[in-house]
Amino acid sequence: MKKINLPIQVDETVPSRPNIKWGIKMISILIIFIVVGFLGFYMFSYVIIANISLEKEIKMFGNLLKNEENFSKFDKKIFGNKLEDFPYNLYLRDIEDANAFASIGGNIAITKGLLEEIKYEEEILFVIGHEKGHIENRDPLRMFTTNFPFQTTFSYIGYNIGFDFSQITSMMGNILSKNMEINADNYGINFVQKKGLNPGCVLNFFQKNQSKNPKFVEFFGTHPMTETRINNLKKQIGIEEINFEKCTKFKY
Repeated sequence: MKKINLPIQVDETVPSRPNIKWGIKMISILIIFIVVGFLGFYMFSYVIIANISLEKEIKMFGNLLKNEENFSKFDKKIFGNKLEDFPYNLYLRDIEDANAFASIGGNIAITKGLLEEIKYEEEILFVIGHEKGHIENRDPLRMFTTNFPFQTTFSYIGYNIGFDFSQITSMMGNILSKNMEINADNYGINFVQKKGLNPGCVLNFFQKNQSKNPKFVEFFGTHPMTETRINNLKKQIGIEEINFEKCTKFKY
């Protein structure tokens, strides 16, 4: 039997210095991979939209929200005749959160919570016009055909290599949606003006974001209100200060 001398001497291993060049190279490859992937899905989206008209999209997905829980047909009569010629499906979603969204198939949903918080008719008509703008700009279909496969693919890759791509894919989606929101705002302002109402009253809606009303957390989470958008709205309206006494009262 071999004799072992105590104490046992253990060699201390000096950790190797990190290879910074290798790290930079891998990060660069990852960024290129993500950008190329996003552009590829964006081109795929472009081809889909070019070959599917809005009319065809509505035929295919027009009933998407019809049988969903908490969704019902929106009563347009609460606005008199202002929405009698509105061309898209309008739904009321029976939840307390204040929000609104447009989906593929020409569907717009407004929550009960949003209607209860609205003070002026111009505000809610702006929201409806804003979502109408998203539909006519083909934004829901564009986001679906770009973001959904992009996020699904990178989430799958991230799961398999142990890396969370969710923040990166979310950032890419926000870049894509920035101009969408501004263009939809312009639609909303024009929609209010065409109804013969005061577009300046819309600014009251965005003061709710500054007041941090907890009911509007979800709305401004899905419709980020940047300073750029606020300035664009003021430019579209053409005035800085509004006399809200001239606004049309609304009560749901």
